[in-house]
Amino acid sequence: MPELPREFWTAVSFTLLAIALVVGAYIVHLLVSHRRLQDQQLFSAGVLNASAALIVVLNMDNRAAAFNKAFERLSGYSARDIQEQPALAQDILPGILLAAPRPGNHSPDFQGSHQEIHTLRSRDGREYQVDWQISYLKDSGGKIIQKIASGLDVTDLKRAEKKVLESQQQLLEYQKMLREMAELAEEEERRRIAEQLHDRIGQSLALASIKIGDLNRQASSKEIQRLLEELDANIQNILKNTRSLIFEISPPSLHQFGLVPALGTLAKRFMEDHQVKIIFEDDGQEKPLEDNIALLLFKAARELLVNAKKHAHARQIRIYTRRNQDYFQFELRDDGVGFDHDPFSLPPESLAAPKPGGGGFGLLNIKDRVEYYRGSFTLETSPGKGSRFLIEMPCKKQ
Repeated sequence: MPELPREFWTAVSFTLLAIALVVGAYIVHLLVSHRRLQDQQLFSAGVLNASAALIVVLNMDNRAAAFNKAFERLSGYSARDIQEQPALAQDILPGILLAAPRPGNHSPDFQGSHQEIHTLRSRDGREYQVDWQISYLKDSGGKIIQKIASGLDVTDLKRAEKKVLESQQQLLEYQKMLREMAELAEEEERRRIAEQLHDRIGQSLALASIKIGDLNRQASSKEIQRLLEELDANIQNILKNTRSLIFEISPPSLHQFGLVPALGTLAKRFMEDHQVKIIFEDDGQEKPLEDNIALLLFKAARELLVNAKKHAHARQIRIYTRRNQDYFQFELRDDGVGFDHDPFSLPPESLAAPKPGGGGFGLLNIKDRVEYYRGSFTLETSPGKGSRFLIEMPCKKQ
């Protein structure tokens, strides 16, 4: 066999050396990349475990992939416990397991993130409220492959919020109780003033009218009789106005005979004073009411009558009182202009007691007071077709 040229072996040597260098460089690259990957993994794990937030990584079949130390401390379980016992996740993280991408979140541009509050149950049985930020990772094809949840323990915050809400509710209840006490005290004072007006002024005027009549019969001239008759007419007019004022301050019929007769008197007086036709109907059943509820209904009826005449320009008003099982029903219908808006759509702070000079009892205040006594106040109306008001209040238990 002829001997190969020296140049051939030189070329082969250089080729093998080049291959060795490439392989060596590739091996060095793999080693460096592996080291970098290990460093990155250690860094990521360090960041994960150093985080104060709870971090959970789940596969889409809800099997645990990773947990950080903060989660382990709060739950009392190690990542190994949950990885070896997948059923534990059902007890610890039911909310996260059920969490899924929202409708429409499967589009290619979906980055996969939403916020929810779920309960976390620890090994010792405690329950924590955790505010989770739930994200979804996708592969290159757009398929969701992992669920990542990072959460903060907001149990104390939620407990504090609950206490604040309870305190606010208690404050509202106290305000209502104080308002009720003030209203009852005011009504008691009104009743006392009305009684004094009746006993001192009303009776004095009535007695004066009787004495004027006696003098009139003994008068010696027609001129004196005429003057006495004019004086008696003035006294009768003052007496009528005094009785009307007494009724406005605190209607005696409400305290003496009850709500239904007082409403009948109110309807009669209102019809005479304001030239509006009022039809009053009662079912004749016994309807016992607590004094404060009877007073509330009387005030509400007077306010609704004033509104029907003043604002709705009603010409005819119908009032019905009846008993429906354990409830007293007061219904008022008018043929006025009706409403073109919802008078109950204002915010809750508008239900406060009316301001001085602010227009009386008010629909919102009626609704608030009625509901405070576990009743209901409904309104049916439309522009040009009048209004129907219905108040239902519990009857007094025998």
